[in-house]
Amino acid sequence: MATDDFPMSRGAIWAMCILLTPLCGAVLYYAWRKNNLAAANYANRASWVRWMAWIAVGLGLRSL
Repeated sequence: MATDDFPMSRGAIWAMCILLTPLCGAVLYYAWRKNNLAAANYANRASWVRWMAWIAVGLGLRSL
């Protein structure tokens, strides 16, 4: 999978999912799914990873 196929860099996709909200990955997925499926799937995976991290941190803080 070449980086040239992505409309933005992979680091930018991760930064948006981490800094803004995990829902950003879902928005990117639905925006790109017809024209750029590889980038859409990557944004979707990044979003799911961020959701799981967000839940894990929330559960960890709750147990304190």
